[in-house]
Amino acid sequence: MSGFPSPEISQHGNRSRRFSEIVKSGFGHRKTVRWRGETGLSIASCAISSRLPRRASGRRAFTIIEVAMTVFVLALAISTSITTLQRAFLNLDTARNLSTASVILQTEMEKERLFTWTKVSDATYRPTLDASYLRNPDVAGRFSLTRTVTALAGRSGKVVQVTLTARWRSYDGRQLSRSFTSYFTQGGLNDFLYN
Repeated sequence: MSGFPSPEISQHGNRSRRFSEIVKSGFGHRKTVRWRGETGLSIASCAISSRLPRRASGRRAFTIIEVAMTVFVLALAISTSITTLQRAFLNLDTARNLSTASVILQTEMEKERLFTWTKVSDATYRPTLDASYLRNPDVAGRFSLTRTVTALAGRSGKVVQVTLTARWRSYDGRQLSRSFTSYFTQGGLNDFLYN
């Protein structure tokens, strides 16, 4: 047989010699092979005792449950971060628009400070966005400006309250607004207080 060394057998009548040899294979199996010689070389028995190969040390596989839990945790982390990013972009958009609305309102309020008493107290006057804002399509198509004038009672029609309101829609569709209020008097505030 190939793979096993052939034992030397001496023949002495009917006597037989028994040889035992242990051969290790590449996977750690142990094989015990018995040779029996009588008149020639023949295999009488071949007993094989084998062990399962050992798992290589340091190598370990993941179970289905471990993989499922990992996928669940990753999905939770990704969905949470997407929601957080959406909220952050919404807050950034709102802050940017509040700043733009404040500048629009301040510009219009400064223009109205130069008006005559007749024009300031005129409730039919409709303000428009300044030309510098109309050049920007994000502002021109998104913001609107309104004005309300209220005559204060008990002031003999010489004091009015002017409220300017800028309105716009956020990118998620909510209607937002910001207002500035100022008081104007006939002849100026100093004239009203001291005369």
